[in-house]
Formats: sequence, C-alpha cells, structure tokens
Amino acid sequence: MTQLRCRQGQRKSCRVLACLVAVLLAGASYAGPAKAQYDSPYTVQNVAVDVTADTAAAARTQARSEGRRLAFQRLLERLVPREQARALAQQDDTLISDLVEGFEVAEEKASSVRYIAKLIYHFNPEGVQRMLQSAGVAFAETRSKPVLILPLYDVGGEWQLWDEPNPWRDAWSAMPPRNSLVPFVVPFGDLADITDIDAVQAINGDAERIEAIGARYGAGTVLVAAARMRPDKNTGLPKLRVNLIGHGKLAQAVGGGHALDGRSREDVDGLLQQAVALTVAVAEEKWKQQNLLRFDSQAALDVVVPIRDLTQWLTVRQGLAGTGPVRRADVTKLSRSLAHLTLHFLGSTQQLQLALAQNDLTLDVVTRPAILHIAGEEPVLPANLSTITSGRALAVPRLAVPTSSEPLRPAGAATVPAGVPTIPSAPAGTAPTGTNPAGSVPAVAVPPRTTTN
Repeated sequence: MTQLRCRQGQRKSCRVLACLVAVLLAGASYAGPAKAQYDSPYTVQNVAVDVTADTAAAARTQARSEGRRLAFQRLLERLVPREQARALAQQDDTLISDLVEGFEVAEEKASSVRYIAKLIYHFNPEGVQRMLQSAGVAFAETRSKPVLILPLYDVGGEWQLWDEPNPWRDAWSAMPPRNSLVPFVVPFGDLADITDIDAVQAINGDAERIEAIGARYGAGTVLVAAARMRPDKNTGLPKLRVNLIGHGKLAQAVGGGHALDGRSREDVDGLLQQAVALTVAVAEEKWKQQNLLRFDSQAALDVVVPIRDLTQWLTVRQGLAGTGPVRRADVTKLSRSLAHLTLHFLGSTQQLQLALAQNDLTLDVVTRPAILHIAGEEPVLPANLSTITSGRALAVPRLAVPTSSEPLRPAGAATVPAGVPTIPSAPAGTAPTGTNPAGSVPAVAVPPRTTTN
C-alpha cells in the first residue's frame, strides 16, 4: 500500500493528489470498451470469403487462409502509400499468419462443400511495425475526424441535395463500410438535415450552415461534392464531372475534382460508384502522405496539462491513448492543478499536433514548456507556472500511454523505434528532466485483450 506524506497545511492538496494517482492506476487497469479494438487501424473488418472444396472443413480452412491474405492487403493499403503497399503484399502465408493476433466470424454459411463468411482480422501492431521497419517503409496510423459528404447532383440545371432523384447521393449511401483512416459519413437526409442546409446554401459555400450540419454529425470536415452528368456530344456516352470543395480541417486533402467517361450509355450508376471510390481513395492517400511516420529517429517533448478536475485529466489521458504517433507519455510531476508529461512520439511536432487534434486535444508549442489541453477550452494556468515547473512535486508512476491498439505498459518497456518526419518539424522539445525517486507508486500493466482464435 502506498502512503502519501503531506506537510501540515497541505492535506487538502494531498487528498486531491491521491485521487489523481488513484485515477492513473485505475485507468491503467481499464482496457476500454470492446468497440475500441474494432476502431483500431490494425483491425480489418468485412472480409468476405466464398470457397468451394471437397469438404466443408477444407473449404473453411482455405477460406480463412484467403481471408487472412485479403485482410493483410487491405491493412497495407490503409497504412502505407499505394505503390509500397502493392510490393509489400507479396508476403508468404507464414509471415502473414504470424502477424494475426486473432480473427472473428461475423457471418457464415456452410454446406457440405462450400463455405461463405464475413471475417474480422486483428493484426498485431508491433509485429506489423517491425515488418515495415525491416522493409524501410513509412506508415500512417492516425485516423482523421469524420468527413461529412454533401452530395449535390445537377438535375436539369438545378442542384439536388435532399430531393429525388439524386443518384449521386444513392451511390454514396451504397458505399460499403470502411474502417479507414479517413471515415466518410453520409447524412440521413432527415428533417434535421433539411433544416440545417439546402442545395443552394451548400453550392454557395454558406459557412454558417455548413458548420452547423458538420457539428451535428461530429465531423471535422464537410465535403461539398457537386456532380454533373452529361452525354458526350459526339458519342452520346455519359460524361461525369465532379467538383469537390472541402470545408474544415481536411479541406486540402479532400478537395479537387474528377472527370470520368462512361463506356456505355447505361453506365451511369457505374460511373457514380467509380467516382465515390476515387474520391475516397484520393482523400485517404493525401491523408497518409501528410501523416507518414518513419522509424529511424524519435522525438520527445515536455508538456504541461492544466487539471481542473479528475474528469478533465481522464479525458486528456484517453485522448493521448488514442493518438497513434504517441509511443509513450511519462508523467514526471503532478501537482494539484498541473500535470507534467514527457511525450515520446514518431514524426514531426506538426504531425503530433494534427494527430492530437483528431482526439480533441490542442498542443500549444509556442510556450515553453508546451501546453496540452482539451480543444475548445481555455487552459487555466497557475500564475507561478515557472515556479511549479522547477519546484518539487509529488512523485508518481511513469505510466506509458498505449498506442491505439496495445495495452498500457510501464515506461521503459520495449517500444518500436521512432521515425523521421516527412514534414519540416518545429523544435521537438528536450529530454525529460523529472525523475521518479525510489518508492514511487509502481506502474500497473494491463494484460493484452483476447481475440477469437
């Protein structure tokens, strides 16, 4: 049992500190909701297999082997640039099998000779990263905030958004679910959506109305996608032109346009589906390039976190746990209203800021030490911040914040080497100065999650 010794007159502060330490330890033994593992960039869902063999057992075995390879290919397409993903996909079955932590059967049907199923594969993050490191390949694992799509379709010279017909919106609604780094959300088209914005406001870029519908869906970016289908004057074949205008944090990544030509007069639906897939693929590739992390260097940054109450601290801690580039966050000092952390991360400071923003955290690196706080909240800092920074504070465990799909582990545990940023970096901070004296509270490690084998 750990005891906290307080000087006379400081017992109230010490009780608060004791509660904070209890939250740290309680958080260390909390594995999080089951949904978290499905949100992991290292989990691949909706892997469809359909195999016929001499027996049902043989069909099942072959289907799971094929599903494993298909899931691996989709994982690489998600994490690494397109050309490198194609080259890396040609791995032998033994290596791929070793990278799989477990799999689940979402749906299945079987006959005496046929096996049909939808499978979910969970890959080992550290194993995948070691493979990428040995191949010298950079990767991205930061997931953006959702992109809300507003599909406008030109019908007889008038833009349609919620009204029918709108085959462009239908094509987006039919898009298969994707667990990608850039999640796209299609609005329901219900009364609330109709109230928020109409087609004219969307095409004119009405910032207030666009922001309103985006906020209601929790989107970081709203993409106005205006599509116009016309027959070619010479051949009569359909020609599709799509103009993409982004509003929000990923405006540059999702903006642009496409020009597609149909192969037959009946190819309208196919063209629209192709445009949806192309829009998503281009946005994902741009996002990956912006967030590529490498292994051959690492960075550390000292930050302070204003603490108003335990709920605020827990929110920050959970946000750090969901931020991919953060390999470890060491708590070096803790006072009643301020936590001192050293963030160990891959990539540049700008990439770290972008990744933290996807988890509603703001990192202000203008000040020294840098300030980390919940987005949208004004950080309340003690007037004597410099004194607190250099003064003595309660020794607390150096807890390691996990990556998006690994359990919490004590500081000093083996980690994947960090990497060189592809974006010019701001000063990354200095090495940690705070240490934990002997007798500090021991870190508690969480056992890894179990998966279906």
